[in-house]
Amino acid sequence: MKASRFVYTILFLIGFINSLTAQDTLFYENFDNSPGSKPFGWTTELEAGDSKWQFVNGGGTKNPDIPGSRRPSYSYSGTVNALYFFESLEGESVILVTPPVNLEFALRPELRFMHVQREGNLGFGAAHDELRIYYKTHYDSAWTEIRKIAEFTDEVFDWTEQTVLLPEEAFVPECYFAFEAKTNYGWGVGIDDVQVIETDVQLRHVDEVTISQENTGILPTGSKNNQILRINVSVKGNTGIATLNSLDISSLNTSDTDINANGIKLYYNHSSRNFFAATLLDSASFVSGEALFSSLDLNLPSGHTSLWVSYDIKEDAVHNNMVDAMFKSGSININTPGSYFSLKFRFRRKPKTLRARIVVPV
Repeated sequence: MKASRFVYTILFLIGFINSLTAQDTLFYENFDNSPGSKPFGWTTELEAGDSKWQFVNGGGTKNPDIPGSRRPSYSYSGTVNALYFFESLEGESVILVTPPVNLEFALRPELRFMHVQREGNLGFGAAHDELRIYYKTHYDSAWTEIRKIAEFTDEVFDWTEQTVLLPEEAFVPECYFAFEAKTNYGWGVGIDDVQVIETDVQLRHVDEVTISQENTGILPTGSKNNQILRINVSVKGNTGIATLNSLDISSLNTSDTDINANGIKLYYNHSSRNFFAATLLDSASFVSGEALFSSLDLNLPSGHTSLWVSYDIKEDAVHNNMVDAMFKSGSININTPGSYFSLKFRFRRKPKTLRARIVVPV
């Protein structure tokens, strides 16, 4: 069953964005000058047989000779993009490495690129491939987990700009970046328009907030960490601190006594929308229909942060009772540089959408 979503308008009570817009392109490659082969200065690793990076126009296809059969059909710009498409269930991966980029005098550089990794059902069920990005400061150094700066494990259906703020440890005369693509039997990992941009200074600010209802099914009595709501916060900018201060949840439950004491939990994940890799931030109980998470002091980095509200259901919860929650106007408060504001929502529930229902486990 499709989860219901909230439609809202963000109203800033107080706030401004102070931005210095000077930019300098430190590196750029769109692959158009090297159809069929990697550009000069780029290298590859872990390639074997057909498990290799290709330089083609679009995404994966089973019929490369048929025009328009690729997914997506074309490169983001020009006529060539880098693509790793390998039909396998073994999880092979290959690495594409940039030439050295001079970041010795960088202030706030960002790695930006266009990215796609479309889900497909190529015979073994729906799946999509994955992309991870690393950096190193010496040509002969290894790619290590500590130098991983981004990973994309969700589907990216169409060409999407990805932005990675680079760490100060990368500010050296010769910095290398690796794009590690892993096959999961999807339509491949595609990248295009790879660039490193000096962005100078821009204050962090909330760009977008979306809210979805995570669970509309059946919850057994005694079950824990049942996802009820997910909040996705997108933060842009590269200086100053954006802080989630408080979050107030309003009950739509049949009875709040069905929830364990401190059984309302708030989780977060800065790197993906994977709840099972999320970190517990706080727990609370409903008091007069409200559960307040205050003094959270959670720094929101540039990019996407996902938060989840979950319930722990009592062993003696009433069979067939409903559990649900909502956010009222002004219920999420975030502090950003030079301002303090609340997010205000105008929302509606999709008609006839069932809330999660409690049942006695068999």
